[in-house]
Amino acid sequence: ADVFEALDYGAGSDTRGANPPNSDAALATLDGLESRDVAGNARHPQSADETEAWAHFDRRGDVVLYRGNRAVTVAWRTGEMLAVRPNAPWPIFPAVSSDGKVRAELETPKGGDPWAVVVKDEATGKVLTRLEGLDYPRRIRFADGTRLLVTATQDDVLTVWDVAAGKPLWSEKYPARAFGYAGTGDPQFDAAGRRMAVGTMVGDATVVDVWDLRRHTRVARIEVPRVLLSAGVALSPDGELIAGGAEEVTVWRVSDGKEARVLRGHAKKESPNDRPAIRCEFSADGRKLLTVD
Repeated sequence: ADVFEALDYGAGSDTRGANPPNSDAALATLDGLESRDVAGNARHPQSADETEAWAHFDRRGDVVLYRGNRAVTVAWRTGEMLAVRPNAPWPIFPAVSSDGKVRAELETPKGGDPWAVVVKDEATGKVLTRLEGLDYPRRIRFADGTRLLVTATQDDVLTVWDVAAGKPLWSEKYPARAFGYAGTGDPQFDAAGRRMAVGTMVGDATVVDVWDLRRHTRVARIEVPRVLLSAGVALSPDGELIAGGAEEVTVWRVSDGKEARVLRGHAKKESPNDRPAIRCEFSADGRKLLTVD
């Protein structure tokens, strides 16, 4: 069977959201014209949380699906399976720059020393810089090519680093446990490298901040009451939309914080151990949204 299967629209959805029975990943165009199941019907037997699913768009706009240590690349429009990579590296950690030339990895502390992040040339292994004096980083992301690095650490501090200088541009201390759940604290960037979005946990709610990447200036704050976006959020390439979801996906406007669209009909929990969480990613042109549940 093809990896992609056309889906019926979700019942009761005013946005023609995908309704993929027993699927982990779905793709929908934001104008609601089509949606597709990109992961097939395979589900984990007891809990989707046992092996976290991950998917993203590659540079050509195709979809890469990760399950365990296996990565499958499929053409999003035709469903053709393009490549299968066994023993594929997990795409979260360590951090690799968008051009694949620079890597950031943790340096194990000695004794009571603080953690350090070491930035290396991927081809030669040469150390380019060391970022010192931080707590254990839950997330590390390059931004604006290799110029900036963003860390979200265990002590709930968000920091933007100038890689060349080896020093922080600015940092923000969040409340305790703000980054303490799955995808919270995972920074996302617009295409121009101007804005950064990060979701944080506040009790049983989520607060999404949009920051000016180079200045300590909050552009917007979106509060999502009684919903924990534990898989994090996505920021559109133009920096104008935020997407995230638990049992359904919501797209918010950054300009006024209001809902622009709701995508319903995602796969229901198959086990009481499953936590509702939908990971989202915008395509490079901002017209498609990939969701993984």
